[in-house]
Amino acid sequence: MYCHESYFTRLPRRRKKPNDSYYFQHDYNARNDEKIKNLIRVHKMLGYGIFWSIVEDLYNNGNKMQINYKGMAKDYHTKPEIIQSIIDNFNLFVKDNENFGSKSIEKRINERDVKSKKATISAFYRWGKDADALREELYRNARRIRSQCYK
Repeated sequence: MYCHESYFTRLPRRRKKPNDSYYFQHDYNARNDEKIKNLIRVHKMLGYGIFWSIVEDLYNNGNKMQINYKGMAKDYHTKPEIIQSIIDNFNLFVKDNENFGSKSIEKRINERDVKSKKATISAFYRWGKDADALREELYRNARRIRSQCYK
């Protein structure tokens, strides 16, 4: 029997812990956005890389980070003036007195949460309180297939 390893990667995984990595959706042509083009004109690709580092940190912090130019500059190995410019001058982020975030990140997080809630409700309607039994059955099948692969 031919066994393809990717089959096992499609099996249900353990629940993610808060420090696990997640994929975040973003526009594949973000570099063509006029705001980003202005950022690149001023700060070159260094600014673009810092922008995406900030976006990653925002996702990891629920789209809310304290404004701390010096601390962020140390994290990103650059000058505080560059961080301040990226956050303040290109209309890429929204700010209040102490924190900043991103409208587009907020929108994507909300879309992801809605999809997740719908999937949870669908699973409950389909499997009821027996959803964990389904997971165990999948793992039993995987073990059976794996044992057939290594005969």
